[in-house]
Amino acid sequence: MIVGLWVTPFLLHRLGQHDFGLWAVATQILGYLLLLDMGVMALLPRETGNATGLAQDKPEAAQLSLLTAKVMRIVIVQLPVVALAAILTWYFLPAAWLALRLPLGVMLVVFVALFPFQILQGVLNGLQDLAFLGSIRMLGWTITTVVSLALVFRGLGLYSLAIGWGMGRWSPYFVWLGEPKPVSPTCCPKKSFP
Repeated sequence: MIVGLWVTPFLLHRLGQHDFGLWAVATQILGYLLLLDMGVMALLPRETGNATGLAQDKPEAAQLSLLTAKVMRIVIVQLPVVALAAILTWYFLPAAWLALRLPLGVMLVVFVALFPFQILQGVLNGLQDLAFLGSIRMLGWTITTVVSLALVFRGLGLYSLAIGWGMGRWSPYFVWLGEPKPVSPTCCPKKSFP
């Protein structure tokens, strides 16, 4: 909160009212595009919790796998619609917002590329791994803030906010991909070698 109270006046001073207003518009545009998931991601944590409860700690229970596969199919169908909406949004951007065109283009590319990966966050939310999710969100927020401020100091204007936003969005997925997978000693039968 303290950083936010400092960052907003700083950005207003460094970017100016016009560019900061364009940034606010860009974030609103992305918020509206996020609605194209039709509530699937809002329901995923609840359905994940339900599937986990039905499994009752049985490793052979496949409810969570079936749910994840179903959501992946839905998101694959939604992805072209999201991509088309992003392209149309960028194409029909008003001429008065010319300074926003390329930074918004960067943001839209990141948004569309990461759209399917929302499933990871939804499943983790449903599994109630809130400590991990909280630390990942803080990492993303920190990267966004540090990169954006560093690039604003370098004079990149709206590009600094778009690049910082994009790097903050990508960072959780790199952490999730790099996290070591726990190996259960009961998962695999021991092999005896002659």
